[in-house]
Amino acid sequence: MLPSFSRGFRLGGLGGAAPLPQTEVLRSEAQQARKSLRLAYEPLGEHEKRREASLTRGHVADALRLYLPLLLIGAAAGLIHLLARRARDPRRRRLYDIAWILLLLAGAPVWLFVAAALRWI
Repeated sequence: MLPSFSRGFRLGGLGGAAPLPQTEVLRSEAQQARKSLRLAYEPLGEHEKRREASLTRGHVADALRLYLPLLLIGAAAGLIHLLARRARDPRRRRLYDIAWILLLLAGAPVWLFVAAALRWI
């Protein structure tokens, strides 16, 4: 008997033939293996999510610990600059101008040096 080309070939025999029982057994075993693997990895997925969340919290804390003092230095320099603009005495204005510039020029590098010494960078 010639194979039926209009229906195409099927696994396990000539065209139109039913699949072999072995392929059904192999298919069900493969499905069971996939299900058991999926069940085995589900708890790991939850653990990974918790770990990533804690890493995110840790990164935020590290960033705040490093950059918050820099922001405070900038805010203090801005306040001194504002006082310099409002000062009526030219000597005091000059003193405030020098102070806020020195605060920015020296404060940020000093803080970064301290952070590096504390191994925060």
